[in-house]
Amino acid sequence: MAGWRDIRLDESVLAFAVAMALATALATGLSPALGAARLALTDVLREGGRGASAGRHRWRSMIVVSQMALALVLLVGSGLMVRGFGRMMERYEGFDPAGVLSFRMRLPESRYAPGRPMGDFYARMLEGLAAVPGVESAAAVGHLPGDMGPVPAGAVSIRGRTTPGDLDLPVADYQSVSPDYFHALRVRRVAGRALGAQDGPDAPPVAVVSESMARRLWPGGTALGQQVKQGRPDDPGPWREVVGVVEDVTQYWFDREPRSTLYLPHRQVPRAASFVLVRVAGEAAALAPALRAAVAALDPGLPLDEMRTLRQVVDDAMAILRLSANLLLLLGGVALALSALGVYGIMAQDVAQRTQEIGVRMALGATAGEVRRLVLGRAVGLAALALLVGVPAALALGRLMASALFGVVRPEASSLAAFSGGLLATALLAGLVPALRAAALDPVAVLRSE
Repeated sequence: MAGWRDIRLDESVLAFAVAMALATALATGLSPALGAARLALTDVLREGGRGASAGRHRWRSMIVVSQMALALVLLVGSGLMVRGFGRMMERYEGFDPAGVLSFRMRLPESRYAPGRPMGDFYARMLEGLAAVPGVESAAAVGHLPGDMGPVPAGAVSIRGRTTPGDLDLPVADYQSVSPDYFHALRVRRVAGRALGAQDGPDAPPVAVVSESMARRLWPGGTALGQQVKQGRPDDPGPWREVVGVVEDVTQYWFDREPRSTLYLPHRQVPRAASFVLVRVAGEAAALAPALRAAVAALDPGLPLDEMRTLRQVVDDAMAILRLSANLLLLLGGVALALSALGVYGIMAQDVAQRTQEIGVRMALGATAGEVRRLVLGRAVGLAALALLVGVPAALALGRLMASALFGVVRPEASSLAAFSGGLLATALLAGLVPALRAAALDPVAVLRSE
């Protein structure tokens, strides 16, 4: 997902958009042109053009109502996305990404044999990184938390509860982490202990589980002291004693519930490719040269890939949500602006066509305030029709987004009410100038001209 933040406009896409805009302009202008070409001159002179003008006026009113309804739907959708984005940022409270720098390493098997050699190198490297001035802690992990890449996952067996023929085993994510991982991310320990330096390759196999995994597999009991195993009971690999429980870490922003996670000691389950997390006291990016030098001191041929702050990792993972919210907000604003122009045009045309009527009303005693209310009432009527169509459509969009975005978005009456009020206010503002113009008419001059 790292590329979402760097999206740019493509020339071919721009050319296609311009072509479609021109085609739309021609298509919308063709119908009125053909209609005008078919008008009979005698009918126009006999009717004074009022029938055709009234039909065109109704057609324009329908377009404006449709624009306002569409604007309401887009604005409500963008509001839900923006609120959902804010909630998703709060859901990463299981760890603290601030002040953490991350990078990816891959040890070549030609120089580092799988198993103890890989684990020994990572242990020396993390010790060297922790000694860099300004570094609070350094840790290794198989996959970055908050990222959108796939995390290794599989079945988990529980000694005494599952059998070799059991087909319904619980599933959990597997994370291989070094001793300072939970400290580097400030993940809270719930029970027992965290993984430590004593959990080396020659030590008894142990594991730490997430809080949600402990709650699901041992409801009403304790996970501490339980024996678990990756895969089925008869699969190769050791049984591991659960020595600790830690707070849940949200891996993907769209997860409805926290994911069960089995944490394994990095020295016991070393990985050739791992991510390194470094928590610093100051600016994380400023220590990048010193960290590269510390790794080069051990092996100058090892590249450090994808170096970025953990905050950037989380932001990149959520970029699609932020992009969708901003796009909907932009489209909603454009639709609202077009709606305001449409209301203004309709009101201006309405005042121009009803000039004689307004003059007669004022000659018979109608006040300027009554004339203003007459014109603004027409604008409010258009907005009311738009709300009649747009509110059900916005509610349907909210339900659709809530189901498609896995509970990230939920319909909110406050957002719908706020944008509906904004639509009414926009219609009033758009009709204000024609209303003031109508109220300023001189009835004597109007009647004389007619």
